[in-house]
Amino acid sequence: MSISAHLDGLRSAVPGCSLVAFGDLDARLVLRASSDRPRPQEQLDELCMQAASLLSNTAGETVMQRVFGETGEIPIEAVVLTPDDVRVYVRSAAEQSDVLCCLCDSAMDAEGAIAAARRVLNKISDGQ
Repeated sequence: MSISAHLDGLRSAVPGCSLVAFGDLDARLVLRASSDRPRPQEQLDELCMQAASLLSNTAGETVMQRVFGETGEIPIEAVVLTPDDVRVYVRSAAEQSDVLCCLCDSAMDAEGAIAAARRVLNKISDGQ
């Protein structure tokens, strides 16, 4: 199955999800996306940059580590609430630079979205 097919399937499976993007945390770029409407690349890359600030330690420490203290581990998921949406970020445990970013409405099930994103990301990272 292609990455695009995985992203389309995840977006369909998560109620209220309008966008799923697969990105590279090291490059801070979205490589593929599935969206309910066209989105400019700059908006997609901004999501990846936010994911990198939360889940990547390439800059020395993550925002999560600054807020919650140094635990010795890099976070693998984050949920961000904005006035417009809920953003779910899931980083691959196997391929540290792989990340999925999901934009959902406020009525979504965060735990369900994280679990579904984790399953899809594992498949993508494993080359399935």
